Amino acid sequence: MRLSIDAWLERKDPRIRLINAETGEVIFRWGPQQVRQLIDAGDIPGNYWAIMTHPYSSDDLIFRMFGDVHMLSHLQGASNRADLKRLKNLESDVVELQEKLKKQRKKHNEQIQKHNEQVQHRDEIIHRQEQELLALMVRCTKKQQQAVIGTSARRDEEYESLIRQTN
Repeated sequence: MRLSIDAWLERKDPRIRLINAETGEVIFRWGPQQVRQLIDAGDIPGNYWAIMTHPYSSDDLIFRMFGDVHMLSHLQGASNRADLKRLKNLESDVVELQEKLKKQRKKHNEQIQKHNEQVQHRDEIIHRQEQELLALMVRCTKKQQQAVIGTSARRDEEYESLIRQTN
């Protein structure tokens, strides 16, 4: 039995069919999902070796298989280049974001420092005002005491004066 391969690996939806070259019967078929699974699993080399060394593989099948696997290497190379470009862009984005974060942290720390200084300044003002209020309260208390004492002394004098007058 001679086999031929019908493979479209460079498409978005790659597929492979193994066909009996004499009857045209499809022996097996791999659709896009199976081909991607083979590629992802790294199973292409084993299958490639099996077809290349199988005694019923025709020269045409071997030639086409070689060509299709060769195309896969181009696709993998393009994919690798795209991945490397994407990686380089991501690394650049990481550096940029780290710089941005560093600046934001610095700005945030400066804002916290400024806020803390404002709070400390307000605390100092409140403390001074409390001291002034306490001093005013002490003065008021002294004047009130003096007024009470003065009033009490006057009452005592008036009381004594009334007692003398009655005696």
